[in-house]
Amino acid sequence: MRRVANVGGKIIVSPDTSPNVIQATKDANLASYPGVSTPTDCFTALRNGADGLKFFPSSILGISGFRAISVVLPADVRTYAVGGAGPENFKDWLLAGITGFGLGSALYQAGFNPAEVANRAKDIVEAYDSAASR
Repeated sequence: MRRVANVGGKIIVSPDTSPNVIQATKDANLASYPGVSTPTDCFTALRNGADGLKFFPSSILGISGFRAISVVLPADVRTYAVGGAGPENFKDWLLAGITGFGLGSALYQAGFNPAEVANRAKDIVEAYDSAASR
């Protein structure tokens, strides 16, 4: 965590709700976004100091699963869909109450050249802006 902080990083996105990882993240003055997929995960993360929640894999949880879980969460919790969210469903996720998104393969896959990544990034930003403005 300290290395991330030392090079100017601001957040740690972790795969699970390990209290040790969340605490080390907070000790390094970084924001903690652990991976969750159940209400138990969510409350474990929040009780241990998480700043927000990474719902993963969002493709499996689905928008209806997120809606069901989000009704029991505190209203001010920042939530991010990762692993299945993208331009084709930004609007639906936003309407369900998601705060934002983490993107991987929608933006980059092995073998993509810089121009292709730049074009994908531009298209993703345009899709998000369009979905968020409705």
